[in-house]
Amino acid sequence: MRISIGRYLNQFIITRENKVLNVVDTSLMGWVSGSSPMGAGFLGYDKLDKDSIARSAELAVSIAKENARLQSEPVQLAPQKGYGE
Repeated sequence: MRISIGRYLNQFIITRENKVLNVVDTSLMGWVSGSSPMGAGFLGYDKLDKDSIARSAELAVSIAKENARLQSEPVQLAPQKGYGE
C-alpha cells in the first residue's frame, strides 16, 4: 500500500468596490492511501498520528480486498515522481 501525505495552503482575498475587505489563509494537512495489488483501496484522513494511520490502513486493505473480487484485471498505476515537500 502506498500513502501520500499532502499539505494544502490556500489564500482567499475578498474585495468589494476596489477595496480589500478580508484576507483568509487556510492550511490543511492529511494523507490518502493509494492502490494495492489486490485492487483499488482509497481512503483519506486528516489525522497523522500512528494509531489513526494504522486503523485507516487496515480499513483501506479490507476495501481493496472487496474491490478485488469485482475486478477482471489488476489496477495499473502510471509511474509518478513526487513533488517537493
